[in-house]
Parts: sequence; structure tokens; C-alpha cells
Amino acid sequence: MKKYLVLILSVLFVLSACTDDGGVEEAAEESTDVAGEETSTEVINMSLLSTPNSLDPHAANDQPSYHVNVNIYERLVEFTPELNLEPGLAESYEQIDDTTWEFIIREGVEFHDGEELNAEAVKVNLDRLRDEDVGSPVAFLFELIEEVEVVDDYVLHIETSSPFAALPSHLAHTAGSI
Repeated sequence: MKKYLVLILSVLFVLSACTDDGGVEEAAEESTDVAGEETSTEVINMSLLSTPNSLDPHAANDQPSYHVNVNIYERLVEFTPELNLEPGLAESYEQIDDTTWEFIIREGVEFHDGEELNAEAVKVNLDRLRDEDVGSPVAFLFELIEEVEVVDDYVLHIETSSPFAALPSHLAHTAGSI
């Protein structure tokens, strides 16, 4: 009898996992924005194994937070599915000497509030991440950064205390989110 019960429960579990929508539901909701115009909002429902500790990428070092934050924020450098590095919010980047990296910030990128992304905004984020008063649990990824210097509106230099070839990889981590 127990054998059949286990078999039936196993079959039910497998069948319940096999849905057409893969467990993701999308629904369009009609609403009105502040200007009185009708808008349509896409809603995506998803399940997480655990609740994120924080939606602040500088305040979290756990997988549930990572899985949410990686979809909210962008980084200067991104990993491709093949784990190659490519520019993200940075249009380009290069190491100009042993301890200096130059990042050209992509123009025309706006934050959700309409403010434009520029080198100063990137500096503020990287300085906040490394600020001891903030106490970020992921600051260790950036401890070799000595200084972040704004060269002009869209050019940023990151000075490290010693050669740090892994800096672009560290900036591609969710902790490097802007």
C-alpha cells in the first residue's frame, strides 16, 4: 500500500511541475498615470526559495538578494552567458597603466527617476560601497581600490593600490551595481 501511495504522490508532483507557463504568470493591468493617461503595466509573478535580505546590492551578500538585484541594477561590466566580460554601463574600459583603469560611461542612460548616468554617479556608488560607515558585506571585493576619480562627465579613472587584473570581474559582480 505504501508503495502505491509513494508512486501516486510522485506522479502528482511531476504533473504539477509540468505547466504550460513554466510557473510564470504575466498579466496586463490597466492603470492611469499622474498625467491622467492610460498605461499598461506588465506583472510577472515568480517564486523564490527564500526572501532576499536586501534590495540594496551594497548591503547584501546572499543568493536570494543576488537573484533579485541582478534584475534591478546594472553594472559597468557584465558577464555574457559564456562568462566572457563585456561592457555594460561602461561603453568601454581599459587598463592604462599597472594601477589605473579608465572607464568610458555610456551616454544616454537614465535612472528610473530620469536622472542621467554619468561618471559622478558611478563614483558616488563606488565610494558608498567602500565606505566603512556603510559597512557593506561585499566591500572586500573592492578593497584594492584606492581612489575613484572623475575625469569628465563620462570618463572615470579607478586607481588601485597594486596591479588588479580582476577589477573588471569584480565590477561585474552584483556588488558593483550602480
